Amino acid sequence: MQTNHKEIGLRCDCEPSTLAILDAVKKTCRNLGIITHSEPAPVGDHQSNGGAEVTVKIIRAQANVLVSSIEKECCEGRVIFGCSHPVYAWAVLHACWIHNRFSVTNGSTPFELCSGRMYIGKLARYGERVLGFMKTELEGKPQWRPGIWLGKTTQNDTHILAIADGVFVTRSIRRLPTGFDVQYYGDLTTCPWDCNYAALGHTMVHAKRILAPVATPALFSSSTNTDCNSAIYTRRGRPRSTNAICGQSSRYAPGGEARA
Repeated sequence: MQTNHKEIGLRCDCEPSTLAILDAVKKTCRNLGIITHSEPAPVGDHQSNGGAEVTVKIIRAQANVLVSSIEKECCEGRVIFGCSHPVYAWAVLHACWIHNRFSVTNGSTPFELCSGRMYIGKLARYGERVLGFMKTELEGKPQWRPGIWLGKTTQNDTHILAIADGVFVTRSIRRLPTGFDVQYYGDLTTCPWDCNYAALGHTMVHAKRILAPVATPALFSSSTNTDCNSAIYTRRGRPRSTNAICGQSSRYAPGGEARA
């Protein structure tokens, strides 16, 4: 979408997961009036996706460097963040952002080819604790709030800061004398997919989306259901007392395990 092309080609391998992503991208492009052409790679032909494979290795290596820089500042280089930690997930996105704006190929960066200008925005170190400006409704409430700098948005080039209850975006930040401490990252529990990364920049504060668990009813056979009902309810449908239930000679123990 940022390249301003009206017709594009999409290439991926034939795995079900990548094909599902391909269908989602095609649907989005169709709504934007962009013509798409699917170019699935032949099975077993890894060279057809050679450019994408090399780019993935570059992005992964850059993300590892970003995470290692935090570990070097906090705990003398010891590995404390795994690949499933939110710090690593945001590092992958920031590595892509850096690659598009500062990786030079044939004299130009991808950002310059798309926008026709150089990127002149200001940055902070990844994972650094900074102060971000947040406009509040109450006049007496502090407007500069501390957060962990995770990168910048692609929509309007605003800073992304992580806080305990989610992330927020701001155009103004202030750096601190001591920006790295391992205790700061304990409150970082929000991943990019928890706050709709594609929409970052349109809303100031993005709370973490938590889906409530859905209860699934237990499945019993007809004989099992009859035994349980007779042990818990009387013939008139009234519930039995606790002592009566525990004193039943049912083949089901109170803990739910079958007796011998």
